[in-house]
Amino acid sequence: MTNHDLHTLAREPQLILRCDIRAPSRDHADVLAEIARTCARDLGIGLRVRRCSPFHSGVNSTISVVITAADTINEPRVWCLACRLACFCHDARVSVLVRGAVFKESRQDADSVADDAADETALPTPPAAESPASDAA
Repeated sequence: MTNHDLHTLAREPQLILRCDIRAPSRDHADVLAEIARTCARDLGIGLRVRRCSPFHSGVNSTISVVITAADTINEPRVWCLACRLACFCHDARVSVLVRGAVFKESRQDADSVADDAADETALPTPPAAESPASDAA
C-alpha cells in the first residue's frame, strides 16, 4: 500500500470500530490503547477502546477489533488496522471479531442445511444381535 493509498483511505468517510484490550497491567493496556488509536487515526478510522478488566495475569495481551459482517467486505481499512496492530504490538494476540445479523443468519442457514443432510444420510439401525447365551443352549 502506497502513501497515496493511505491518504486516500484517511479521507474516506469515518468508520468507528470497537477495540477490546486485555493486558497484564493497566499501564500495559494504556500503551496498547495509544498504539491502537494512533494506527486507527492514520487510517481514518474512529476507535472506541475498551480496556477489559480485570486484567489477566498471563504474559500475552490481546487486542480484539470488533466489526460488523458488512464491514468485512466493504472496508479494507479494517484489515490494514489489524495488520498494523500485529506489527506494532508483536507481543499481543490481535484478532478481528465479526458480529452482525448477516453472520448470524448465514450461520443459522448453514446449521439448517447440515441438519437436513444429517437426516438424509442417517443409516438404518442394525438388528439386535443375539446373545451368546441363546447360542449355547
